[in-house]
Amino acid sequence: MKTKRLLKFGCLLLPLTSFLSLASPYLPDSLEVVVATWQVKETEEFSGSVLDNAKWHAEQTNFPGNASIHAGQAQALNSKIQPDHPFYNSAEHRYLSAQLLQKKHQFDKALNLLDELTDAHPEHINGWLMKANIYLTQGRYKQAKRACLKLAGQTSGLVFSACALDVAGYTDDLSNAYQQLAQLRSAFNSQPKAVKDWISQILADQAMRMGNADEAAEWLNTEKLASKTTSYITQWADAQLALENYQMVAEQLNEIMQNSGSTDDSLLIRVSLAEKQLGKDEWRSELDQRMQLRIARNDQFHASDLARYFLDIASNPDQALYWASINWQQAKLHADMMLLERAIQMKEEQKHG
Repeated sequence: MKTKRLLKFGCLLLPLTSFLSLASPYLPDSLEVVVATWQVKETEEFSGSVLDNAKWHAEQTNFPGNASIHAGQAQALNSKIQPDHPFYNSAEHRYLSAQLLQKKHQFDKALNLLDELTDAHPEHINGWLMKANIYLTQGRYKQAKRACLKLAGQTSGLVFSACALDVAGYTDDLSNAYQQLAQLRSAFNSQPKAVKDWISQILADQAMRMGNADEAAEWLNTEKLASKTTSYITQWADAQLALENYQMVAEQLNEIMQNSGSTDDSLLIRVSLAEKQLGKDEWRSELDQRMQLRIARNDQFHASDLARYFLDIASNPDQALYWASINWQQAKLHADMMLLERAIQMKEEQKHG
């Protein structure tokens, strides 16, 4: 989610080390201190292989309320695939291992595995798509473009074009890339749901970057929001919040989180932001506790959520800039750039307050 334009921070971008003391991790003074509780499901019984089970759990982490329940099980099952296992270093094993690393934002390690995968299996479509996605997240546009080009002749024209136009939206004319992808999406409407959702998310992201929240909301419009991935729902919420549809966001996210049995940081922040605009605070206490837990753990994986929290919910310029800077070190999408620019602006306003 970024444009190619360079950040114009100049002297406003203070050294990251100057903020380290502002968000020092909390260390419990006793082993008896409870820093977190979460729902745990019993491991379900499967008839498939350990790899199939691990893949299933990894897939479930993409949906609301499932991250804390399934991530650990996916990792534990995957770790059982040792050198003496028949699936060890197979294409599926390498891809799954890269997926799990990507989910933890260990992008370079994931890319190393993906290099091994695509060297051994150059026809692995999902491997090239994941490489393109990670390179895009890191701001490595040339590598992202090359990964997309590897798909030529190996997958449908729509998937290849979507990958290429996603990258072109950062390196070339965003409006032109958006228009081309929108036309392709309409022309190839009879596609698998997963492909249509993926392209709709690319289009919604591009629309938001151009300031067209109404078009972004239209691309993400669905009667089955609760069945979508957490990233899809998060994008939907951001579009609706930009349109000031606070009641809709509060109602939809409240229902999704109530039914999921567990809450995701990204959804907690957005429902709390909607409620803040409506003069409500039903989820605020849980959000505050969750964010304190993230700080206690110095949880850099959730740096973007923490930055958004201190920008939009619990106004704190120092913490907002600290976490936005940490986030920018990891990911350089448009949303990450916006978080950092907003945090810098908040800090400057505090100085001249």
